[in-house]
Amino acid sequence: MKALVATVVFISGCATTNTKPPDGLKVATESQVANCEFLGDVHGTSMFYGMFAGPAISKAQKEAFSNAQQLGANTIVWLPVQAQYGGTSVHANAYKCK
Repeated sequence: MKALVATVVFISGCATTNTKPPDGLKVATESQVANCEFLGDVHGTSMFYGMFAGPAISKAQKEAFSNAQQLGANTIVWLPVQAQYGGTSVHANAYKCK
């Protein structure tokens, strides 16, 4: 079991995606949103993890982007990805910037 968890953590740490935000939404850093209005937390999930972490993160990010748009956000700041046994989740803070 420990080996499985270690493998999941290792692979998820290496996973990257090229998920682009939809039109009208951009990804920023915390310092770039200092003068923006915080709208709320958004998240996305996928039931996949481990060797499927890349596609799982992409799916979860798309869900989070959709949630941010529903709040009226035009900017999000990603928080660390959580890929663990049982699934992958992403979290972000959504902002309205001028």
